[in-house]
Amino acid sequence: LQGMQGRVTADFSGDTGYVRLANGETWTARLAPEHETTTLREGDRVVVTRIDGATAEVAPHERSTTS
Repeated sequence: LQGMQGRVTADFSGDTGYVRLANGETWTARLAPEHETTTLREGDRVVVTRIDGATAEVAPHERSTTS
């Protein structure tokens, strides 16, 4: 699951929330430590950085910009 993309299904409260992954599964999620001050809102794209038990640790998906 590491590296899989997903979408936030409801605004995160603090550093925890829920995400629906690309495979259709919904997971409890928390922000990766380096992104703890990031605000995630419903619909934001994320990527799984690791799995800790039944919780997906996620980071905001960085959009690549092309000229």
